[in-house]
Amino acid sequence: MLKYLLHLSVALLFITCKTESSKVKTIIETEDKAVFSSVEEAITKSKKPVVVYFWANWCGPCKTVSPIIKELRKKYKGKVVIDKVNVDINPEFTSKNNIRNIPAVLIFKNGKLVDKITGANSKTTYIARINNTL
Repeated sequence: MLKYLLHLSVALLFITCKTESSKVKTIIETEDKAVFSSVEEAITKSKKPVVVYFWANWCGPCKTVSPIIKELRKKYKGKVVIDKVNVDINPEFTSKNNIRNIPAVLIFKNGKLVDKITGANSKTTYIARINNTL
């Protein structure tokens, strides 16, 4: 029994370590990787508006919003920084931004939150809200 528990704890430690190390490498998908190393840095240092999309793999409505966000990245390339944050991999950043429901889109300008959109919305809604910050 002791041998079994020892193997189980080593396996759990390995899984925990692997999960922790993967957080560092795949936490945030930042559009301007050459300029910003994280979403937080983009929010505070970008001269352009920053749109942050909070999502998760298991979220049904996120599956409808994700393609819209991808299209918006192309549409606003060079005008707006659009980043994605997986809430399961980034619980601290998610909590810091008071995200309680997903999908959620936060829009920052000059380091300050200027708009928050929760739930699945139409492409035109996202476009209108982003355009308000330009």
